[in-house]
Amino acid sequence: MGFYVHCGTVSDAVLLREVGTRETVACTVPAGYIGQEGQIWFVRVLPPPHRLCPRHIVFNTPYVIRDYPERAFVEYLKRELARIKAKIPPRTDDAHGPSDEVRSGAQPLERIHILRFFGLPT
Repeated sequence: MGFYVHCGTVSDAVLLREVGTRETVACTVPAGYIGQEGQIWFVRVLPPPHRLCPRHIVFNTPYVIRDYPERAFVEYLKRELARIKAKIPPRTDDAHGPSDEVRSGAQPLERIHILRFFGLPT
């Protein structure tokens, strides 16, 4: 699984670029979701299954990170990596685990078959 930036479409292929890299790959999305340029997807991208099939395959239904540009998302990941390296546990409000400081939650959509996530933890 990885985080990818939607870089547009060509024909019926979705162009994805892994966050922090410059390489773009053309993908088939069996779930049927085409998405929009600039979205950040959390997906598993498989290599082309056969030499006659030039496209990569998005294995799972896309999880879409909404309302945050790539730069803000990369800054969040850097903060989290620094926290993990320093072995600082996530903030908790009680014995039930991390505090719910994500400004909103996941929203399942009925017919599109994707999950959209709003907000990043602070």
